Amino acid sequence: MEVLLSLVLISLIVLFLSLAGTTIYNSYVNNRQLEFNKAYMLSNLEIDIDSISAMFDMLVNDCFMEYLLFNPIDEDVYINAEKEREIITDITSKVIFRLTNEILSKLSLIYVINSEEELSDLVAIKVYIRVTDFVVSHNTMKQ
Repeated sequence: MEVLLSLVLISLIVLFLSLAGTTIYNSYVNNRQLEFNKAYMLSNLEIDIDSISAMFDMLVNDCFMEYLLFNPIDEDVYINAEKEREIITDITSKVIFRLTNEILSKLSLIYVINSEEELSDLVAIKVYIRVTDFVVSHNTMKQ
């Protein structure tokens, strides 16, 4: 009786280990297949860098225009560095809030984005360029 119980117990352990091993192996194979499929699709994908960049620029510009709509700046007011930083911070927050997964996936095709910090840096650079261009033209017209 004890021998039979031991054999059943050993059989169950072998069966469990076999199932666990098969599950782990299948998971590994599936992950490798997904990586291969993704790499294959990306290698055959035509990336329109100009349209992705234009889409990103349009998002930044829309947030910039919305900021100016709700926070108008008088023509005779000089925009100092502190105000410029405030504008950049507000617009950067708006852009990041409006980024969708679709936009992020498109941006990751042309930019290296591995973390939220890198995404914030990318958005901040785009916003900085747009706001600085506005500030320079605004302050030049004032003089």
